[in-house]
Amino acid sequence: MSLNAAQSLFWIAVGALFVPMISRRIRVPTAVGELVYGMLIGPHLLGLIAGDAFIDFMAQLGFAILMFGAGMEIDFAPIRKRGSKLLGTALIWTAVAIAAATGAAMIFGIDRWLMLAVCSVSIGLASVILKERDLLGEPLGQAILASGLIGESVSILILTVFYIYSSLGFSPEFFRSLTHFAGIFLLAYLLMRFFRFIIWWTPKKIAPFLESEDPMELGVRLAVALLFIFLAAATFLGVEAILGAFIAGALFGFIFQEREVVADKINAIGHGFFIPFFFIVVGSHFEIGHSFHLLSSDLFYKLLLISIGVKLIPSLLYYRVNLNLREITASGFLLAAPLTLTVAVAEIGGSLGEIDGETQGMLILVAVINGLLCPFLARFFISDKKNEAKIR
Repeated sequence: MSLNAAQSLFWIAVGALFVPMISRRIRVPTAVGELVYGMLIGPHLLGLIAGDAFIDFMAQLGFAILMFGAGMEIDFAPIRKRGSKLLGTALIWTAVAIAAATGAAMIFGIDRWLMLAVCSVSIGLASVILKERDLLGEPLGQAILASGLIGESVSILILTVFYIYSSLGFSPEFFRSLTHFAGIFLLAYLLMRFFRFIIWWTPKKIAPFLESEDPMELGVRLAVALLFIFLAAATFLGVEAILGAFIAGALFGFIFQEREVVADKINAIGHGFFIPFFFIVVGSHFEIGHSFHLLSSDLFYKLLLISIGVKLIPSLLYYRVNLNLREITASGFLLAAPLTLTVAVAEIGGSLGEIDGETQGMLILVAVINGLLCPFLARFFISDKKNEAKIR
């Protein structure tokens, strides 16, 4: 390990330990705190961390674990219990959000990558607020979960298609890559059938994988094996690695319905160390002194307003599932803070050369501001509910 890598590792570890404590104290999402911390210690300000192959690898691994956890969160069983009306509304919500973002992009002359950034949906930050308010089982929580899960899945699929198109253009190789794109879903289907057969044939042999007191941690080993199998498959097939990680998590969650023990362990590993690497390293790429210039840009305010507006407008559809205006507004704000995927679009678009450094920084700044502003506004609307939920 080089001296630069050792120094960077030290300061990232310090941030991974103390930033969550400070963020909780000042009621700021931890991911936002880690991004800001990365900006402060990055080469553009304090210069405490520098670019290094080892650090970049750890950041990419953290990103993969983050997306694996996002896939593992997918569980439509509680939503299905509330009927097809909620699921149908969530599908329409996603379609309207994408249509609104596409229309805004055409009106304001925004390219496809920026359009994807403003219409992306991520359920991570919203689920934290819902858990905090004990609303996951309430109609409001179910509405947000349904839209968030469908929206996040669609966002990742679109991001993958954009990645393939940007890499190959509109060519025969593009259509060939789309068949590879289908191939990773075929692999997931085959593995799902295989594990289902094993569970049916020898259910007692599967039980150790889900035990909490397993000294060999077989469940964690299986989850990590699936993650790396799909990362390797995605790379081999020329598909964005984020899709492989997401599908691996979704597959694990679908196969093992009682996955809470393993999910808690994976989240502990990820959020305890690896995922902070990703957000801190991404933040370190941002030139904080440049943010004042970005704040004077018309494009910045367009992106900020569009990213919120395209989530608020379709949330009016939740009149269909008997949410009131305050709940509808809260749901729109919670879904308007897709911190993880906005950062992902910025990183992938930048690595492909589709987004320049200034625009990349602008997207990260939009993600940070939305991550701070939208949960605060959502809490305001949720906290005023009279008899449905108590604030902890």
